[in-house]
Parts: sequence; C-alpha cells; structure tokens
Amino acid sequence: VGQRVDLAGGAIKYRSPQALVKAMHRMASINYEPVEFIDRGSTVAIVYSDPDNIRVETIAPVERGIPKPREVIDHDTFMKRFDKSI
Repeated sequence: VGQRVDLAGGAIKYRSPQALVKAMHRMASINYEPVEFIDRGSTVAIVYSDPDNIRVETIAPVERGIPKPREVIDHDTFMKRFDKSI
C-alpha cells in the first residue's frame, strides 16, 4: 500500500526490419526521432524516448540472424543493413 510503480520502458514488435524502417519513417513524419539503433544479430531495434524519458524499443527479428552481443549502431549503418529500398 502506498508504493509507487513507474514505467521504465516498453517494446513493440514488428514482422521484419523493413517494417521497422517504415515505422521509423512514419514516426519521423511527426517529428519523433529515434535515440538509438541496436543490432543484436537475431533482432534489430530502434529506440525512442518520450518527454517523460520512457524508452520504447521497436524490435524486429532478422531472418537467419545469429545472436550476438548488443551493438549500438548509427543511423546510416542501420539503414545500409536493413533498408532494402536503398
């Protein structure tokens, strides 16, 4: 009783890295930019932070990806690896 519970973050799963890229473009169209790009080999993520600093990770499986340690990458590297329209 009387304890406060805070939300630190959440996750939204997409079907593919390409769907994740499309979602990123939609978010950018409303001026909501990612704060981090993560490649884990078997999954890839784009992380956003809201005004209350709650982090939301949008995540997608990578076909035939092999799990590896978490690698934070920059926007250009992310796009080269996962945006098939380039």
